[in-house]
Amino acid sequence: MGRFKITDIDNEIFYQIPKSLFTNENYKGLGLDAKVIYSFLKDRMELSRKNNWKDENGDIYLLFTQEEIANLLDVSVSTISRAMKYLKEYDLIEVVRQGLSKP
Repeated sequence: MGRFKITDIDNEIFYQIPKSLFTNENYKGLGLDAKVIYSFLKDRMELSRKNNWKDENGDIYLLFTQEEIANLLDVSVSTISRAMKYLKEYDLIEVVRQGLSKP
């Protein structure tokens, strides 16, 4: 990538990972892959907000398949599935299956 110009910085778009995933003892043992996936999911919330994707309780939901995440990270779906399992175990996400071939 090389060097950056001062004007290049404003044009960058970033995924954000909450610092608490690294500093909070409750998340000790949560792998880096799960933390990165969590940042993808947090980023996807903006799309959900724009589309008003919320349930009857007003809770926002995401439409994001494990295949899409695997493609973004260039890893296998089984790697994503394992990381998502950890995110559920650490109570960072809740997964609700929509049915055959739906996210």
